[in-house]
Order: sequence, then C-alpha cells, then structure tokens
Amino acid sequence: MKLYSEDTKVTVPDGSHFVLGDNRKKSFDSCIFGFISKDNVVGEAKFSYSRLTNLERQNKK
Repeated sequence: MKLYSEDTKVTVPDGSHFVLGDNRKKSFDSCIFGFISKDNVVGEAKFSYSRLTNLERQNKK
C-alpha cells in the first residue's frame, strides 16, 4: 500500500530524503517505504535528467 500518491504534498524532514523510482506506478520507493535517513545514502548522483517540457512547466510555477 502506498503511503503517498501523486497529489499528496510532502514535507521532507531535515536529514532525510524522499526517493522516487523511474516507474511511478510500480517503483519500490519512498511512496511505499517513506523517508530514508541521509546517513543511509551511499554514493551520489552524477547527473540528473528531465525532459525539457517538465523543466518548462516547473519554471512557470
């Protein structure tokens, strides 16, 4: 059962992360298991990719 849905507003506590998979409806991510502690994160992202249409939409808000 999902803890959060697409229309849920989430405030991430300090020292935590809300991680999302690349398949919204089937990913095992924070929508299922909640926040993860910053101390449990191993590694770092080398780059982030998003379609230009998503970036344009974010900039208009």
